[in-house]
Amino acid sequence: MWLYVLAGWASSLGLIAQFLILSYMTVYLMKMLHASADEDSNDEMCEFPGADTHEMFLPYLRFQGVMLFCFAPAIIAWFWVGVEGWVLLSLFILGWIYFPMALIKVMLAEDVLELTPLGWWRSVRKVLFPYAGLVVISFTVVWAVIILTEVSVLTEFLASPLIFLILAIGMNILGKFYRKHEDKIDW
Repeated sequence: MWLYVLAGWASSLGLIAQFLILSYMTVYLMKMLHASADEDSNDEMCEFPGADTHEMFLPYLRFQGVMLFCFAPAIIAWFWVGVEGWVLLSLFILGWIYFPMALIKVMLAEDVLELTPLGWWRSVRKVLFPYAGLVVISFTVVWAVIILTEVSVLTEFLASPLIFLILAIGMNILGKFYRKHEDKIDW
């Protein structure tokens, strides 16, 4: 994480470095999601992945695709239509409700076609109340990360390992949710 903060201070080389570091971190977080969702997992921290470019960029692009799919209506309404207030907030909340299961399905099935709303609903309706708790927990994790990144640059630099730990815990929670409700989630 410290490298990510330092890379942000550079210009175009910094953008490239940030992309590479974010890609690598995403691979690790997705590896953690897979490990915690695996029944045979012994709940130990997984090792950092190698530097294989195929392994590095595909999970990052999948993650960004899930983010875009979930929050595109809110982003389009905000930037191009000029929607504000409750309507915009509602679109972001709906995107956030959709996000955790969409992330689980795309990252574990490794198929972007798992983003369909019908497939999402078939999975969520069987675990509605636990999923509501998962949405609240995942929102809390992201809110903690946002609060930690809104502080000054030096404090952000020092908070980077904590941010990474919070994200790793969030991925672990998503994986354990899947492991617990695997038989009910419809693939």
